[in-house]
Amino acid sequence: MCTLFIGSPARAQNTTPPAPPAATAAKQADRALLYRLIRQVRRIDRDSEELMLQAMAEARNNGGSAEPETKARILSLRDERDRLFSRLLILSMRHGWEIPDFDKPTVSRSSRAEAQQSVFGAVDSMVNQRFAADAKRIAASLSLPVVSLVSMTG
Repeated sequence: MCTLFIGSPARAQNTTPPAPPAATAAKQADRALLYRLIRQVRRIDRDSEELMLQAMAEARNNGGSAEPETKARILSLRDERDRLFSRLLILSMRHGWEIPDFDKPTVSRSSRAEAQQSVFGAVDSMVNQRFAADAKRIAASLSLPVVSLVSMTG
């Protein structure tokens, strides 16, 4: 019995079998889901920024604290963002896709004690951090004369 091979064996070894149509469709569906999750996270970031500005305005008019409803909405958006970002991370790790950079402010370690004191402690801390940043920016833009204090001990 004689067997005849057509084509080179090296060429046969280097070819990879085509992906099954179901796997390709699933990967395309996952890619579409990834893009949708990215858009949703960015929308939440924009909404959070608007709410943070609202909380800052309320805090200016309310003795340094935003309204409880605004604080609750900020926390709700933050929880929703964390949930969506977890899904985005799992999906990207499954396929080896990169995740775009998201500019999300972080809460410093010094504010953890404040967060444990009340449900809205983290939001108060974020508002205070933004106040401090705005105050520094405003102070840096002002050109004030230097005034020295004269000693009153004569």
